[in-house]
Amino acid sequence: MGHRMLKFIISLAALLVALTTQVHAGMVTLPDGSIYVGELQGSVPNGFGTVYVDDAEAYTGDWLLGKKSGFGREITSSSGQSYLGDFVDGLRHGFGRYRYNSGDDFIYIGGYRQGRFHGFGKYETPSIGYEGGWYEHKKHGTGKLTNSLGRSDWTQHQNGNRKIFSEIF
Repeated sequence: MGHRMLKFIISLAALLVALTTQVHAGMVTLPDGSIYVGELQGSVPNGFGTVYVDDAEAYTGDWLLGKKSGFGREITSSSGQSYLGDFVDGLRHGFGRYRYNSGDDFIYIGGYRQGRFHGFGKYETPSIGYEGGWYEHKKHGTGKLTNSLGRSDWTQHQNGNRKIFSEIF
């Protein structure tokens, strides 16, 4: 039996055990020391709940078997980061909005895959904007790059490397 198949069978068994355990509201301390308040199956976050780190909200949203899964809001108050969107298996995955408000402010709205910018997305800072394709957290494919003066160039990227192929006035 291959490693992937064994991992799948173990995950399936864990899911079956979790589904047979009654959901209840409660509060637990997680292994990293953060506090979870919300729906639990046994002592595992499962359903809707909030995690608090140092008395500040860090994540509010859906959980599945102890991992962020579904829709939620993640906040890192010390750095001004926030994310609102989809999660799968504890990672940003699907569609979401990420904002970073500390020094180099920027916003990204678009697709995610396994915690990285992926698919179509729009990235903006005070000095530059990019709207187009992303792959593995790098600009990839066709996109529009706009500078702080409003000038835009259609660009082609491969693994983050850019080539301008036309200008828009």
